[in-house]
Amino acid sequence: MSKKQSISEDTLLKMGLHRNADGSYSKAKTTLQPREKEQVIVKNNELRKITITLFGEPMAKQSVRSTKSGHFFQPKKYVDKEKDYRNQIAKQLPKDFVMFTEEARILKLHFIYPPLKAFHKIKGRMEQIKDGILFPKTTKPDVCDNLKKLPLDSMSKLVYSDDSIIWAEDNVRKFYGTGGCVIIEIEGK
Repeated sequence: MSKKQSISEDTLLKMGLHRNADGSYSKAKTTLQPREKEQVIVKNNELRKITITLFGEPMAKQSVRSTKSGHFFQPKKYVDKEKDYRNQIAKQLPKDFVMFTEEARILKLHFIYPPLKAFHKIKGRMEQIKDGILFPKTTKPDVCDNLKKLPLDSMSKLVYSDDSIIWAEDNVRKFYGTGGCVIIEIEGK
């Protein structure tokens, strides 16, 4: 039984996907353009929700490095990527957005990678990707730690006060699809 066949239909529905006849997964057509400001400021301490799309190929963040003299540093490419993400986040936040300070829950965290060169050799695969179909990415980096770290660190002090207030992460996935981006849906108060 292949990995594609082992996913239950219920799980696919929760992910917003359905299985095609060829065994691939498809999702309602989405555009990778920033969405209109979905943030609704809610009064009376109710949960608020926001969706952010970070453009660029997802990158796993490595631990800090140290020199022989004991100096600790983060490689420049990670510092630059975090600055880029922070700029993108700031541009997508509504002007009247108030950061989450009590609690936050990641409802969706999807990492979309550009298609592999080998996909061009598979008949119809690129057309499916252009139509918005996502294919599961089962290779490195793993989703558990390093891949989530960069976008979540980038949202700190912009979307939420500190990442310690995140109490749940649901629907964390990585796919091959059109372009490269990270789609984050988060709710909190």
